[in-house]
Amino acid sequence: MSIHHGFRRIGAGAAVLAAALGIAFLVILVSASRGADAGLQDAQSAPPVVATLGVAYRTDASIAENYAGLVTARRESDLGFERGGRIDAI
Repeated sequence: MSIHHGFRRIGAGAAVLAAALGIAFLVILVSASRGADAGLQDAQSAPPVVATLGVAYRTDASIAENYAGLVTARRESDLGFERGGRIDAI
């Protein structure tokens, strides 16, 4: 084994190590830059615009027609609590 051959093996190992460290550094840098922007985008998003309707209780109102049916929400979710109960305050 010559001295020149020994240096070539060390140089190849160092090149592979330098390439691996460079790739790891780039991955960490890109991940950190994306992570820093992700929280700001969620916090700055505007709340959704919904249509509202003002209502008031009237004692002189009368019902002209009756319909049989079931009133349900347009959108529902399967979320729930682990235990049943009552919410006292929010």
